[in-house]
Amino acid sequence: MIIYDDHAKCFGCGWRGDIFAFWQEVKGVDFKRAAEDLAGLAGVRSLLVGEADWLRSAARAPRPAVARVRKSPELPALDRLTEAEMEALADMRGLRVEGVRRAAAAGLLWGAVHQGHRAWVLADRARRNAQYRRMDGRRWYGEVKAWTAAGSWAAWPVGCVSLGSAERVAVVEGGPDALAMCDLMDAWGWKARDGAVVALFGASVQIAAWCLVRFQGRRVRIFAHNDVEKNGVRAGSAGAERWRRQLATVARSVDVVMAPDGLTAGVGAEAERVCDVNDVLLYDKTNKGINVTDGWRW
Repeated sequence: MIIYDDHAKCFGCGWRGDIFAFWQEVKGVDFKRAAEDLAGLAGVRSLLVGEADWLRSAARAPRPAVARVRKSPELPALDRLTEAEMEALADMRGLRVEGVRRAAAAGLLWGAVHQGHRAWVLADRARRNAQYRRMDGRRWYGEVKAWTAAGSWAAWPVGCVSLGSAERVAVVEGGPDALAMCDLMDAWGWKARDGAVVALFGASVQIAAWCLVRFQGRRVRIFAHNDVEKNGVRAGSAGAERWRRQLATVARSVDVVMAPDGLTAGVGAEAERVCDVNDVLLYDKTNKGINVTDGWRW
């Protein structure tokens, strides 16, 4: 992000605006409330409160071009998954249906018809970032597992708008891990106030600077992908470290965990390397007495 004299520009998510637009977006308030709040922080509230006419006229005045907030992507109609669809999704991902229900109740999981196919969608009520996966488990056009909606803000952490009073926040990479983490929290007996899940789509993205305030004072744990090293870099680890540095500026605490090296889930020729949260849950289910997730509570 670059901060100029009269506005700021974030090159991670594309947002551009002045301090009033920033406050309106982060706090969800109108211009008048933003002006009052910022005046209070600056110690000049008494001057502004007495100028109600000025505030009203300022609120009605056209906003300058730099204060325009980037539009959300245009998504097809989203709907609630049926109980049968949630059961099918849980079975396909190797999860408990209770965990899938928790994701839906948290406003993270939706259904839609995309490219002529029924899909499960990871998005939140802000609708700024959304990713589709086919309900039949197949790839889009035989090649792509996940389809990110055109115009999505890659830097928007899906779920950050609905953290509420959650003390802990799990930051995961991708839709399957978001479902798996919801399943794990439900298995732990956590309520919404105990923990919430936030997802980013891809280890290369950077969290938008103006979203960081939503993690203020919370205990954050990043669940990184244990990716295979390529060109001397593990993408999952590098992304997690980037997010850790960002979140450390606002969170009460931040740490990173990932699946141990050398684990495989499945049997025989179908055994696959354990990489992410969903993989670890499958591993724990097939290796009785060895539960990696036992050490993941925080």
